[in-house]
Amino acid sequence: MLRKLGRLAEILNNTTAMNRTILFLFVLSVLCSCEKQKFYSSNLIGEWAWQSTCGGYSGQCSTPETTNLTVKLFYSADSVYYEYKNDTLISSYPFHIKTQINNAGGVIKFIQFDNRTQTYSINGDTLSLSYIGADFSSNYKRIK
Repeated sequence: MLRKLGRLAEILNNTTAMNRTILFLFVLSVLCSCEKQKFYSSNLIGEWAWQSTCGGYSGQCSTPETTNLTVKLFYSADSVYYEYKNDTLISSYPFHIKTQINNAGGVIKFIQFDNRTQTYSINGDTLSLSYIGADFSSNYKRIK
């Protein structure tokens, strides 16, 4: 690590002021983007209990009460997703978080799995998930 910092200092000493400014801005943007991604993923970590799924062609809602089904999701700090139905593990996948700025300047947060992508938002203790290309969304309550 010290060798890399020494090399960076050497590069900075051998460049013009304009190049130093460009390099500084590049390094700063990389550091800021890493921190931003960590912030968005850290509030997702934990266990979530399914509350409802609404939408589709009929616009109806399903809940644990109407389906006699419990669903729990767990997002681990080491980026592994676990899904339980009626307390039985049914799937686990590695995941990572992506963010994107929309045309209005807002941030869209994505959970990327190997075979699918979801958008997500967290409002208080409620996690809302939507599948890309689907017209339904699911809400989960954080389990404390």
